Amino acid sequence: MHLPIQLTPFIGRERDIEALQLSLAGVRLLTLTGAGGSGKTRLALEVARQAGPSFRDGVVWVELASLAEGELVAQQIATALGVREDAARSATESVLAFLQPRSLLLVLDNCEHLTEACAALADSVLRACPDIRILATSREALGLGGERAWLVPPLTTPGAATDVAALAGFEAVRLFVERAQDAVAQFTLSEQDAPLVAQICRRLDGIPLAIELAAARVKVLSPGQILDRLDDAFALLRGGSRTALPRHRTLRATIDWSYQLLTEAEQSLLQNLSVFGGGFTLEAVEAVCTHDDLAAWEVLDLLARLVDRSLVVVREAAGAARYHLLDTVRQYARNRLDEHAAADAAQRRHAEYYLDLARDAEPHLILARRPWMERVDAELDNFRSAVAWSHATGNDERLGLPLTTSLIWYWYHKLLWREGLRLLQAALAGAPDAPPSARAGALHGAGVFALYVGDLDLAEERLRAAETIWRATGNQRWLAFTLSCLTTIELTHGRCDAAERCAEECLRAARSTGEPWDIALASGYPVMAVRMWRKDWTGADQYLEEAERVFRDCDYSYGLSFVLDARAFVALERGELEQAEELARLALRELETRRDEWLASRSLRVLAIAAVRRNHFKRAVTLFAAAATLLSSAGARSLTGERESANADLDRARSQLSRDAFVRAWADGAAMTFTSALAYAAGAVSRAEDSASAALPAPTSQAPTSLVAATAGQKESTSAMRSGPAGQVVPDMTVRALGPLEIGLHGRLLGDDAWPYARPKELLVYLLFHPQGRTRDQIGVIFWPGSTAAQVKNSFHVTLHHLRKVLGSGEWVVLENDRYRINPRMSVEFDAASFESRITAALRQVTRDTGSVDELRTALALYRGDLLEHDGARDWHLEHRLHLQRLYLDGMAALGELLLQGGDHAAAEETCRRILAKDNIREDAHRRLIRCLTLAGERAQAIRHYEQLVTLLREELDTGPDAQTTGLYEELKRSGMA
Repeated sequence: MHLPIQLTPFIGRERDIEALQLSLAGVRLLTLTGAGGSGKTRLALEVARQAGPSFRDGVVWVELASLAEGELVAQQIATALGVREDAARSATESVLAFLQPRSLLLVLDNCEHLTEACAALADSVLRACPDIRILATSREALGLGGERAWLVPPLTTPGAATDVAALAGFEAVRLFVERAQDAVAQFTLSEQDAPLVAQICRRLDGIPLAIELAAARVKVLSPGQILDRLDDAFALLRGGSRTALPRHRTLRATIDWSYQLLTEAEQSLLQNLSVFGGGFTLEAVEAVCTHDDLAAWEVLDLLARLVDRSLVVVREAAGAARYHLLDTVRQYARNRLDEHAAADAAQRRHAEYYLDLARDAEPHLILARRPWMERVDAELDNFRSAVAWSHATGNDERLGLPLTTSLIWYWYHKLLWREGLRLLQAALAGAPDAPPSARAGALHGAGVFALYVGDLDLAEERLRAAETIWRATGNQRWLAFTLSCLTTIELTHGRCDAAERCAEECLRAARSTGEPWDIALASGYPVMAVRMWRKDWTGADQYLEEAERVFRDCDYSYGLSFVLDARAFVALERGELEQAEELARLALRELETRRDEWLASRSLRVLAIAAVRRNHFKRAVTLFAAAATLLSSAGARSLTGERESANADLDRARSQLSRDAFVRAWADGAAMTFTSALAYAAGAVSRAEDSASAALPAPTSQAPTSLVAATAGQKESTSAMRSGPAGQVVPDMTVRALGPLEIGLHGRLLGDDAWPYARPKELLVYLLFHPQGRTRDQIGVIFWPGSTAAQVKNSFHVTLHHLRKVLGSGEWVVLENDRYRINPRMSVEFDAASFESRITAALRQVTRDTGSVDELRTALALYRGDLLEHDGARDWHLEHRLHLQRLYLDGMAALGELLLQGGDHAAAEETCRRILAKDNIREDAHRRLIRCLTLAGERAQAIRHYEQLVTLLREELDTGPDAQTTGLYEELKRSGMA
């Protein structure tokens, strides 16, 4: 086996190698394609090294990069094979004669500049030599029948992860660190540098050559400085190994090599593609890239050839092809475009195309129609690029102003308020002489966004200017939109009479349009808001009901969410708690797929107020905190009246909880994601929450007066609380009943010597499972069955005395309404209740196809073992044990399925085996394990496992596998025969 020796280790691509080994076993010509620097040669080398032992005559490596003429390909292969020249026959004939009786893998490296010659020679070899397989590398496929072209993917790059250990697991980051250590031996991936390295790898699209060149720069630059210089990647990424091929010593030379192989028309198209800010469609290319020397009808074929040559990447999205350039290719093509002085014309065509698209989209964006919202999502980088070019070149009046105005409703529904405000302000500043009718929409949009981000002075200034223009032009529809927002400003300033006049005129203007949607919008907010301000709840709800009907009829989900939330608030004020909660949850259900943090925060706040009024104080604080976090994420502020109303209820919840409990509940809510907050809101009150929910008299002087003050209060109280070794808040009591029973008091574990006997510990856990309390007789039936009433009374009070003594206070167990319960004012961390709540929420998300591996793992980590394992508790706990165990196994099953779907077969297999260790007849876990083994290439082991399952089910249950399992087995057998 004659393979080039590499001086640096091969990094990552384990799954790629496994897939290629399988492909190589099934086809005779396998061509690795990809852009320059994508790692085709190194991957081919590693595949060949691992595959070599399966070929009787090994592997022969043929390097073709140095050849300039196709006629020399056969001679180069002959030299690599050690075939001597024979004057009586050609080099091709000599190669075929040598290979015909042999079994080997022939690797042809760097075929792209000799495609036709390589294809002809490969075709001859495959036809004449039955035991020869060919592995080729090229920037495009050779184009032979039976060839399998395999596009070499970029190295895996991290998304939003910031944890050093998580980042270090990505192939691109591993390669950067490895090559950086080659340059500077002391280089390590620190907490500070890790996110910067991750960004470098993303910017370089996971291209190995680019990452290696960037990593070499750590000799003279920090990762932050490298990242800053990537806008001019070609000045930075040079200076590779002196022994490397010349075109691999700099990134520019690598792309130059590919560029020089293009025709003039292909080069022109590639240059023009560089004006796109992100992905693009064929229609966009035809509109933007055609010019005097390139006709629209030529574009498709030219684009296809650029895809074949790995310079353009194509992906399918929503059933249609979208194309994009790697960032380094885009920079190179833009430099070439600038050299030809054609950039301005191309950029102008680009801006005009996206202005037309924005105008087409605008009527659909008003109603947030999903297909159009998703289309703008896909083109957002292009819209941003077009707007930025318009600002930079003084084209605001003709292009930038109408483009930004057309996108107002998109920014509004996507909560991109700060971006919308910034761009509209820039467009207005850049087009001071534009006609008033052209400026009015931008003035309105800037006023709306300024209102939502809390700049009331700017909001009123812009909205008043828009109002003046709408009145002058007679545009009643937009006058209604603007008056709606001015109503809010009047209410915020406490000018209720002015707000009422504004709302009434808004409704008149909307009615004059004759459009039900416009009327619903006016009655659904400004008129309703004034009615609510005046506490006319019946009048407000009448307008809201009509708006709800219209919004349902026209499928306006955003407006429906807003109206449902407003109706929920009205129901709260009427004291109709169940109605308020139902409406708020309906509003949240409308938001599940839209991730609207602003509207979600409003509905969470309604549920928080309802929780306060139900005396569920911990839950209320958690919901208030989640609402505040989402509101902050949206970059918005709540209105003054709404904020003051909510703060009164927050103050009450704060007064009813200990400092520790308040801080912990607030921290739980503040840490919630959008998805977890909605799941928490949809769930029922858990036992742990319910146990701390009864109202208790407490001083209110420490209660915060606003949401901001609540956060401040949280920070102040933390310093006064007991803290653990890492500074974390410690509850008054910690009870871990999952697994061996452990009870901690004020951060100190109570050892066995603290308990006179086991009964008091068991009573404590029993009461935690019954937060509403139990009568003495109910407790007696469980703990002293068969005893007389007098015996129960005596035994109970002795046990209770010992429990209180160990806990150091009689306040821990209180008697209320003839029921004994754990004092809800005390903060208790009970792992069984926490596990039940978290795993239930995580499983609920899985059933909605939004499940998270991390959420499941966090919940499952609480399950240290079965309830009261080895503690000899009475039978009362068995029902709870089975319930929690079932939840654990269901959670593990869901985790295994998510891991399997995510391609982490090893982790999925381990999860299945852990399930079966606890419940060996759980058939769905056996089935998932069989799938894991099959995907891992262990088909024979998968079949054996099925056979073992058949035996197990027959012996344990006197039955056989179900239809789904036998179907999987039959599929497994068929795949083996294929």
